[in-house]
Amino acid sequence: MNTPKSLGKRAKRLGKRLKLWLGLARPYQRKRADGTDERWQLIRRELDAGDRSLLDIGSNLGVLTELAAGEGLFALGVEPDFRLVRAARRRTRSARSVGFVCAAVDPDSVAALPACDVVLCLSVHHYWVRAFGEEAAWRIMGVLLARARRKLFFEPASVKRKFGAAAPDFEDLDREAIVEYNVKHLESLLAPDQRVRFLGETRCRPREPFRLVFLIERRPAGREDPGAR
Repeated sequence: MNTPKSLGKRAKRLGKRLKLWLGLARPYQRKRADGTDERWQLIRRELDAGDRSLLDIGSNLGVLTELAAGEGLFALGVEPDFRLVRAARRRTRSARSVGFVCAAVDPDSVAALPACDVVLCLSVHHYWVRAFGEEAAWRIMGVLLARARRKLFFEPASVKRKFGAAAPDFEDLDREAIVEYNVKHLESLLAPDQRVRFLGETRCRPREPFRLVFLIERRPAGREDPGAR
């Protein structure tokens, strides 16, 4: 039975889809410009001379992809929305060592992605949970961790509504619980030479004021793990 509340939610969803279809919706990286800059600062300080290639999953307008190319990495953005891919290509047409492909990453297609030194998986995991379920979403993350030759940067959502019906078991905006939940699942996927650490938080949007960023990195061959993950 349709209630005023359910009808309102449906109208809101249809309105969003119409804006997207008409090209009126603001791309995510424009709506979160400050947070995108803060994310880049966290990422940039962890890069080093050994990082020569980067794969940006859900690259949106390609802001982070382009910034990585500006640091000398060969950067490839993967984005399912062709309008955003087209906009990213226009933005970066004079840039070197950067490119964008239109492709959806799902439990089947993730295996076809190339291995790169650095992988960005920012603000996409909750979409996989919503579309494919929690278990499948973490399987996708497991493949991406194997594709990351040196580093993977991970940013999950901080509120349950982003995950849909398959929302994980933590309270909205509870930093300690969010860290515990994500570190637990990431550690279950790590190779013996990988470790995960929390990098910090960045600004998001009014209803979700912050996001947390994690780094999964491989230890150099022959180096002992200095401590617990």
